Amino acid sequence: GRPAAQQILAAEATAVDVVPAARDLAARAFAASVDRYGLLLRRADVRDVVVNYTGDPDAAVRKAAHAIIDVIETSRTHPVPPPLDVAPVRPW
Repeated sequence: GRPAAQQILAAEATAVDVVPAARDLAARAFAASVDRYGLLLRRADVRDVVVNYTGDPDAAVRKAAHAIIDVIETSRTHPVPPPLDVAPVRPW
């Protein structure tokens, strides 16, 4: 339930040096986190995912980044209020 956790999961899901199975697992864990806590990423983190989606030559990385972007877009159109046990989000 922390922004850093979602940041790490998004980064792992779009990392070139991560095997596809681990990348998929990170993307699913990111989706589950957003489903439970809402989107906690900072704009810079979202921008990093978009850069990976638009600029990476590896098709598997672009596919994973697309999955993360889909979760982000869905969370924007169907926001989930964070549960009471989520850590407070502080401005950076």
